[in-house]
Amino acid sequence: MPISKRSDDTSAEMHNQVEAVLLRGPLRLADPVERIRLLHEMVGHARSQPLLALLDEVTGLGVRVPGVQHVLARMVRSIDVVASNVPGPPLDLYLAGCRLDRMIPFGPRGGAGLNVTLLSYCGAVQVGVNMDPAAIPDTAVLTDCLEAGFEEVLECAP
Repeated sequence: MPISKRSDDTSAEMHNQVEAVLLRGPLRLADPVERIRLLHEMVGHARSQPLLALLDEVTGLGVRVPGVQHVLARMVRSIDVVASNVPGPPLDLYLAGCRLDRMIPFGPRGGAGLNVTLLSYCGAVQVGVNMDPAAIPDTAVLTDCLEAGFEEVLECAP
């Protein structure tokens, strides 16, 4: 699961601040409110781990060790889904004199069958989905499932 490393100190930075962590989520839990509460707790615990802030540096050092690049490349090839969150510009943008009211993110698949990118801009968020039809033969079913999942989250929002 992608975990945001963004904090008040880094919120203005325009680069991706996400690390992937392995969480064993309560997917069989029928109650969406309870499922989201448990996932929120798990994500909070993962974000509090001191090593999370150092993963980029550790990975940077690791790739200099002979053989580690090969292992990392094999790990990346096994990723089916890439999820990302990107902060939009902190000011209004204009195109040909017209103010842009939304931006649709487009994240590259990068070898994964699915890339889902969330972009915040002007007090709202937009989600861009890029999928490989060879990996996801029935893209309409996946789209319906994503929409249902977003609706479920919105129903539980305070």
